[in-house]
Parts: sequence; structure tokens; C-alpha cells
Amino acid sequence: MRVLVVRFRAIGDCVMAAWPTSAIRQKYPDAHITWAVERICAPVIDDVRLANRVVAFPRDQWKRERWRVRTLAEQLRYYLSLRDSKYDLGIDLQGHSKTAMALRISGARRRVAVHATDAFARALNPVPIQRAPGTHWVDHHMAVLNTVEPFSQVARPLMPELPPLPEGFPAGKVVSLCTGGSSAIKQYPRERWQAVAEWLQEQGFQVVTVGGPQDPPLDAPCINYVGQLNLRQSMSVIAASSLHIAPDTGTGHMAAALGIPVISLFADDPTQISTFRPYTDEGTILTARTPAEIEPSEIVRAALSQTQSGRL
Repeated sequence: MRVLVVRFRAIGDCVMAAWPTSAIRQKYPDAHITWAVERICAPVIDDVRLANRVVAFPRDQWKRERWRVRTLAEQLRYYLSLRDSKYDLGIDLQGHSKTAMALRISGARRRVAVHATDAFARALNPVPIQRAPGTHWVDHHMAVLNTVEPFSQVARPLMPELPPLPEGFPAGKVVSLCTGGSSAIKQYPRERWQAVAEWLQEQGFQVVTVGGPQDPPLDAPCINYVGQLNLRQSMSVIAASSLHIAPDTGTGHMAAALGIPVISLFADDPTQISTFRPYTDEGTILTARTPAEIEPSEIVRAALSQTQSGRL
């Protein structure tokens, strides 16, 4: 059994795509699975137990050099490289024209896509069922996969082996905060994160922060890792936490996949929440008109509630 999974981006979506891919691995332990992904998201894919081969498309570089002839030639080479395996099954877990082309060019014997964003994508690969409004993406992925043949849901997806914890990681009950967001509307203000961190410290928690170079670091008493860790190192911090708190961004999905309780900050949009919440039963969703309007005290109360429920 040779399988091609196509999910280029984004980080949280690639984590969610690990659920159906893990279901394939569970049913076919000896399958050869290739995953086509954008280079920036490749670190969240288990390239030992889950995917035998990861084809990392350097789309960030292509965007910077989009008008160069060599860029077009390299793009063609990457797409054609997917034809070197005679895939029995190919599944597009994104549904954009760029991922639809990757799946179609691969020549997979059977192809399915979970979505099609435009007529071109719809023409390239079959979309056997449409996602019902409010259906979580993981559930929809599994429903599409089950149009091929029966697959069983996994409790947790296969995630990468993680590196050692960074220097200074504290002992005890650790709450990790992701101080950034994938867009401005999803971000939580730095001064409010600081208040959350200080109140959690007063309640006996150790607080660490993660995020990218563009995200705001917090001041002591928390331990700041913002902008200092790569993706897998950040995953190590989350995996060692008792609780993770984040806006609607990739680290919340990491926590869910790693089995860590997570508090997520969302805008008050039921459809968005039911579709994109971290896929876990150990999650708390806090909402307001915008995430920035959620009171720090509400976040702290939710963290304490996790403690009182025995989850932490």
C-alpha cells in the first residue's frame, strides 16, 4: 500500500491532518506514506513512524523569487517528483488549487479531496462529500477517508519524537502560554497575557511562554522562550506542560494532539469554534466578541477549574 497525503499548510491544519494519516498507518502498518507539505510546516510531521517520506515544498522561497525562471523550473521538478511512486491512494487534505495539482500530477490510482476552494481544484480531483456546516475538520477528514474504505479513528495522532526541554524549564505545575496568533484579530494583548501570567504565578503555577520571533515576550516572573525555539522545541515545552493556553493558533492543536489540556481563546463564532477548535475532550473554549476582550480573570478561573477537576 502506497499512500500520498497532501497538506501544505498551516501548522495547526497539518497537526489536524495527522489524525486521518494516523488512521491510515493504524490500518496499514507497513504502508509507505509520503506527505507533501510546505517546508515551514514540515517539523510538525512525524517523519519516522507516521510518514516514510516528507516532500517539503519551499514555497516561502518560491514566493520571494516568483518571477525567476529557475523558480518555475524548481516548482515543476517538485511536483513531478511525486510521480516517482505508484500510489494506490492519494488524499488532498487541503483542497486548494496548488494541493489539487500536486495530487493530480502524482498519478495516484485513487484520489480523493476533502475540499475544493475553486472550480479548478474541483476539476482535478473527486470531492466525494461536502463538509456539513459546523463539522470539525478532523471529523470531515475521517468521513472523506471512509468513502475509500473503512478506517477507525485514533485516540491521538502520531507526533514527532521531541528534543530535550530547553534550559531553564521549571519543575512542578507548568502552564505554557502562546503569546502570538496567526492574524491580528486572533491575538491577545501583551499586557493581558502579563496579567494572566502573574495571577497564575500567585496561584502556584510555573509559567513559560512560547511563540515566534514576531510574537511579544513577557516579563518575569514567567520564563520566556518566545522567539528562541524552533517548532519541535516548542512542542517539547507544550508536551511537558500541565496546561496550555493559546489563541486560535497552531499550538492549541499541538497540545490537543499531544494529550495536554488546552484553553483556547476564540471570537464568539459558533461555526468557527466547532470547525477549528483543538480536537480534544480536554479543552476549554473561552469567547468574547474578539479574543482581546476576554478578561484575564476568566482565563485564570478556567485554569483553576482544570486544577479542581483533577486534570492538572
